[in-house]
Amino acid sequence: MALTLVSFGSPRLLDESGVVIAFPEKGLLAAGYIATRPGRSVTRAELAAFLWGEDASNPLVNLRQLLSRVKIRQQEIGTTLLELRENDVLAPAGGVDCDFLRLKDLPANRPLDIVEMSLAHVTGAFFAGVGTSSERAELWLAEQQEHVLSRFAQALEALAREPDQLSREHMQRQAAYRLLEFDPYSEIAYRILINAFTAEGNFAQARAMFDRYSARLQKDLNAQPDGGMLAIRDHAARQAIERLPAVPVAERPTTAPFSPRTGLPRLMLMPPPLGNIKGTGLLATSLLEDVTIGLCRARSVQLVAPHTARRVAAMDEAARQEAYRNCDVSYVLETRFTPGAEVDALFASLVSVPEDATIWAERLPVDPASLGASYNTLVRRLAAVALSQIERHEFSRIGRATTPTAYQNFLIGKHYIRNMELPDIRRARKAFRETLKEMPDFSPALGGLSRTAHLEWLVTARGDTELLKLSEKYAQAAINADDDGSDGFHQLGVSRLYRGAFDESIELFEIAERIAPSHADLIADHADTLVHASRLEDALAKINLAFELNPFAPDYYWWTKAGANYSLHRYEAAIDDLTHVADQTNVLRFNAACWAMLGDMRKARAYMRRTMENFPDFETDKWLALIPIRDPAQQAHYREGLRRAGFK
Repeated sequence: MALTLVSFGSPRLLDESGVVIAFPEKGLLAAGYIATRPGRSVTRAELAAFLWGEDASNPLVNLRQLLSRVKIRQQEIGTTLLELRENDVLAPAGGVDCDFLRLKDLPANRPLDIVEMSLAHVTGAFFAGVGTSSERAELWLAEQQEHVLSRFAQALEALAREPDQLSREHMQRQAAYRLLEFDPYSEIAYRILINAFTAEGNFAQARAMFDRYSARLQKDLNAQPDGGMLAIRDHAARQAIERLPAVPVAERPTTAPFSPRTGLPRLMLMPPPLGNIKGTGLLATSLLEDVTIGLCRARSVQLVAPHTARRVAAMDEAARQEAYRNCDVSYVLETRFTPGAEVDALFASLVSVPEDATIWAERLPVDPASLGASYNTLVRRLAAVALSQIERHEFSRIGRATTPTAYQNFLIGKHYIRNMELPDIRRARKAFRETLKEMPDFSPALGGLSRTAHLEWLVTARGDTELLKLSEKYAQAAINADDDGSDGFHQLGVSRLYRGAFDESIELFEIAERIAPSHADLIADHADTLVHASRLEDALAKINLAFELNPFAPDYYWWTKAGANYSLHRYEAAIDDLTHVADQTNVLRFNAACWAMLGDMRKARAYMRRTMENFPDFETDKWLALIPIRDPAQQAHYREGLRRAGFK
């Protein structure tokens, strides 16, 4: 039987069909270590010291117990990874094929082979999760990983210099992101990514990538980019300027014309009356300044400049109403500071100016003792709630309108896109297109079109790559229309995820989230990407933040949380998450897998039968092939749950 030892990520033994064969993890570590020693042989004393440390109590006893389990398992599978002798342990050359040794043996003059094999195999830390108490083992693990990553980086750099390197741009980009996962300071990786984004005209992402590199060097190493990287940054900036559309000299305006973004509601954030505000009140005022910054980044409303808002706040009521009309203000977010007996508070209310009606109000506690811990949450909540209430109010007016405005068509699209049903996805697409007829550069609507394409790809489950390409096209159009907006980066991140580009997807989400830190749906999609990228604890932290910003969340928030909990073997928590999903038809197979892993086969089979009634063509491997998951062990874990439940 031809066996392969997979050493990166969770170590595992695979047969020729790629099926995992159970084997003691420390036995796999021993096989990998011995295969690198002279003669592929070590003494028992050396192996015991390697695995448990020279100062451990009874390392030889531990070794005898391990080798006893190895011997029994080798007899069961009919192959020999370790040849056990009286004083020595050998790793026969034909016993197992070690992936990291194959990488090490590739000649340096074959950079393409090195990069392709590294992408296929270097998917996690070297022997991740194998507990060792030996300094010798830790040093060996670090040395082997460093050697493989160094050859990976050198090969990638060599590949980028080859004449036909443009034909491999996508692979090089994937490789650069993979390198950054293990070496966050890799200049080679950053250089390749910045050049790739510049070449395709994605200057916003090139700039964001350089800023990330520069900030990381400064924060972690107190260093600055060298001259070569600065030259690459300057080249990207020159390319961006050169590609701007030319303006004939005769047509250049002498003054910048005022051209508001038509169709969007205009919001004015009124500061609290100053009076004799001290202490906590000053903190509350600072908080509002940060809320203003957050609202300025929103693309679904226009925020009246704070200077104008302060001038209007000083007017009497009649003059204020006149100012609202002159500034075409749709909504006013009024604030006032109210001292309390036990805790002070900031009172906020959202007023619809045309209807002269308060549509939302809330009292937010402002406690100096806990403000440091809750400050960011308060900022995000106030900005997010104000925007969501404006959207909700505008949506409620659609039925009273003769013809929906461009913005109301956008809200119709947002309404339908939350439903994971094909007819609703296509209704959303139609509404977004109606928005773009009046506002062709409205990036949220372009982002919405991108989302409809990737959702249709998910729902139809046909593996239609043209839909993903269409999604990327609209996402890129959103970035081109507004590279200071989050929508394009958000949707491009989702599309890249389903193309299997995990690291690029995460990078795009980080850019989007820096732009829109209070966008709950964006944060939820970021969490979903982290689940697929096998960063499960990070995913849970993200999805919990999304729930804080959007307590009455749509189904896919719960899907994401359940997926993270299942992959962390928290099956009861996953089942509880799934109870919150409105359309239970879509989570039947997930429930089946959870109950199967808990050992309740009666419930598992019941959910399996209901799944097959609704989806008679469902096949486990066919479905899993469409879902990108970085760690094969995570995918195998989901497959195991479905198989136990009785799915084919």
